[in-house]
Amino acid sequence: MTLPDRPTIDETSGALLPLPQLGHVGQEALARAIRELDPEGEFVTLDVDAKQVTYSPRIRQHELIRDYVGEEEPVRAYLVAWLCTMGLYPPEALELERPYSYGRGGQAQVDVRISHADAPERAFAIIETKPPGDWGGSTDPRIRGQLFALTAENPDTSVLSLVTAQVGADGRPFLNTVTVDYRPGLTFQRWERDGRPHVEDFPVNYQEPTQVPYAPGTDRDLRTDLTRPQLDRIRRELHNKLWGGSRDDNQIYAWLVRLFLTKIHDEKVTNEGEAYRFQVRHRGTDKESASDTLKRVNECYQEAYQRYVDQDVTQVDPLDESLYSAEEVQWVVETLQGFSLTAAGRTTGDLLGTFFEAITREGFKQSKGLFFTHYNLAIFMLEVLGIGDLAEEKLTSRAHTNDRLPYVIDPSCGSGTFLLASMRLISQHIAERRPQLSRNRDVREQLASKFPENAPNEWAKEFIYGVEKREDLAISTKVNMVLHRDGHTHIYHDDGLAELDALATKHREQKFRAGRDADGVYEKPVAETFDVVVTNPPFSITLDGSVKERFADNFQLAADRNSENLFLERWYQLLKHGGRLAAVLPESFFSTTENLAARLFLFQRFNVRAVVSLPVHAFQPWTPTRTSLLFAQKKTPAEEIAWTAAFSAHFAQITADRDAVLAATRIVIKPGQRTTPEQLAAHARTATAALERLGLPVPDGDPTTQAWAVQAQTAAKAVSPESSAFAATVYQIGGDSYLGVIVGEVGYRRTKRAENASRNDLFHAVQPDGEGGTEPVRNLNDAKNGWQIVVTDGATDALAVLRREALWR
Repeated sequence: MTLPDRPTIDETSGALLPLPQLGHVGQEALARAIRELDPEGEFVTLDVDAKQVTYSPRIRQHELIRDYVGEEEPVRAYLVAWLCTMGLYPPEALELERPYSYGRGGQAQVDVRISHADAPERAFAIIETKPPGDWGGSTDPRIRGQLFALTAENPDTSVLSLVTAQVGADGRPFLNTVTVDYRPGLTFQRWERDGRPHVEDFPVNYQEPTQVPYAPGTDRDLRTDLTRPQLDRIRRELHNKLWGGSRDDNQIYAWLVRLFLTKIHDEKVTNEGEAYRFQVRHRGTDKESASDTLKRVNECYQEAYQRYVDQDVTQVDPLDESLYSAEEVQWVVETLQGFSLTAAGRTTGDLLGTFFEAITREGFKQSKGLFFTHYNLAIFMLEVLGIGDLAEEKLTSRAHTNDRLPYVIDPSCGSGTFLLASMRLISQHIAERRPQLSRNRDVREQLASKFPENAPNEWAKEFIYGVEKREDLAISTKVNMVLHRDGHTHIYHDDGLAELDALATKHREQKFRAGRDADGVYEKPVAETFDVVVTNPPFSITLDGSVKERFADNFQLAADRNSENLFLERWYQLLKHGGRLAAVLPESFFSTTENLAARLFLFQRFNVRAVVSLPVHAFQPWTPTRTSLLFAQKKTPAEEIAWTAAFSAHFAQITADRDAVLAATRIVIKPGQRTTPEQLAAHARTATAALERLGLPVPDGDPTTQAWAVQAQTAAKAVSPESSAFAATVYQIGGDSYLGVIVGEVGYRRTKRAENASRNDLFHAVQPDGEGGTEPVRNLNDAKNGWQIVVTDGATDALAVLRREALWR
């Protein structure tokens, strides 16, 4: 069926010709489109054969609507489905058949009324629907009689719209509207005198129905007053529209993240009075082509990539139509164009950051070795590290201003969860303590420069660092940090295990510049510039031979198979002496033989403060791998020297004694032809003495016999010089005792389709209850703005237990 896209004009009379009727075929096309928009029938269902329509009870019906005749109800049904999905309007904001009075005794019923989501008494839009055969375009008399006539009772209405639905040549429906940008005092006569200005597309997400482009510093600037329900709606629609089908989830995510980056860049660099590039523009009343939108947005993206991701790249892969069509790009742009990502992040707390984190959780498919850390775990780890107290300690010290806060890094930062959590907790702690800290001019100056009242995360741009090997996640972290009100400056797309000098040179970052350990306790390059490492490295990834060979010059543990072991050494290289470490590690790290060298490195270089064992579901459904949280502090040079000297001496002695037992018993088991009884007895005495020094039981019987020698040899072979030397070192120099905590529940249970709150044994958190008090919150991904961690005396959650131990000294 072929129908015109727009009403046509009679060439003789100049009158608007009516559009063709839908007919049964056209109504079926509407019904199919409704099912595509709303496959679960959440908002509306249309049965053309039975001539019945059913609207969700969440949509207010002033008269129950079910059976219908004619074509107007299918048009309204399609409009309602579009408004609740593509339009991003909450169904609770829609009213059907609302009665109105106007003039002198005039009565009317509005086909569709949209109220403001946060003010139901205020009308955003008044809509009159008509079948295409009864739709008169901008000259339709009902614009005056059924739209403008009702504005006296709704003076704050923003949109008046006469709507029909048509079916295009491709068999797919679309809305055709005369949508008026209404302002208080606008009369029909004035609108008519101005040439009946209107647009033919209904606005999305409470945007203004005007073709005037968005521009900073004008009356048509971007919105900053978004609410959580509005953001949730946008997120759901982005997911429903973009994900699914044959496209790879992570390709989709990477593509969308690039669009977010583009919009952020556009907001930051557009001059006042100039039109933003990240928007759909109009020529007169006609929307520009999708290809024009794509071209302009792509140019902006190229700039954004070079500024935020790689300053040295000369050719940036464009945003083309290889993954999504220009029309789909235009839809995303139109969905996001009306609100400010950067400004709204400053005025709505963590709402935009939470919005983007949810997109990451829902849209990024996690794979082997790459599992995002839940926000509960990230906050817990940083609270155990005492990140807030550490920030206060440094802020009030007499150090140089460049060292008055902790330098924090995650060298495998993923989507930036740990960095965001660090930023939040430090800013929150200083804000709460600000009155007590402002007792001298020096600290007040530090607070004014690093924590200004209107930008409390200003400090983060100098003290927060992240490295991420995956480009899409590196971009994601930058976007996430901006949406949480910045801290993106030192986020680098690179390999967290790359040579330190190479990182420093490539990114012009002196924090990575390598040096040599002045105390001679470690022979590989070190940076030693960070106070805190908090991280969840890619683990259980086997490194191949070529990779190990490349690492040999920079890592003692280069021969180890597992990626997490190399990251352990990198953490050591980055941390200052006394620096604090919190890391997610597989439980196999603490028990298996293949990780023995890494465990010895850990105890040689760090004081282990605590290990928290997590339940198996902590990272499900992505992996069943059991994990633990390691909390450790880098030793001082004196501690490292003492440990290394003691361990080396014990290792040498134990190895010598073990070798002595094995050598002596071999001769006893297989004596040479010229071996005398006296010589056998001497070897037996050597073996016995070595066994005693090793602390092994001496077998019963004659030590010159083969039976005795075999038992002694078996006992010696079972000795691990590394493990025994470790035990002897701990016994000699003391220390290295740590607290072990087992956690049963972590506040959430996840499946691939949902995330639900559960008991939280990690910490106790509360959030505002809306009535001036607080209420518990288990899963911080669901928390309201203003949530806090509460530690009370006698509490048994893991954080309270660890706080009582005073781990950091």
